[in-house]
Amino acid sequence: MHTLQLILPGLIVMFFGVIFRFFPPKKINRWYGYRTPRSMRNHDTWDVANRFSSWLMIVAGMIGMNAGLSCKYLLAPPADIITTIVVQLIVLGALIFVTERRLKDLFDANGEWRELEPPS
Repeated sequence: MHTLQLILPGLIVMFFGVIFRFFPPKKINRWYGYRTPRSMRNHDTWDVANRFSSWLMIVAGMIGMNAGLSCKYLLAPPADIITTIVVQLIVLGALIFVTERRLKDLFDANGEWRELEPPS
């Protein structure tokens, strides 16, 4: 049971990543999908954010599960659970940061596609 507690946060994140990947939200909504002000500006930002973040969620979940298993063998309770949760929160924060950065790179402040600049 203790092992399940350590991999469960990562497993949940990975599960939602798989769900979002294979059943992406079709419409902008407040209940299902990657929901931030930037991602909800229009349908283009919504689609890009949900496609991009679904892969990152799968990776984040795998990192979280590996962190949980590693902590099981390296740390004693309750430090193992606390460390696993902290690692998962850091990875989720990175997921949000990277997805928002991607949206900022591809879209302007109004949610319009940026023109690609020619290489210097």
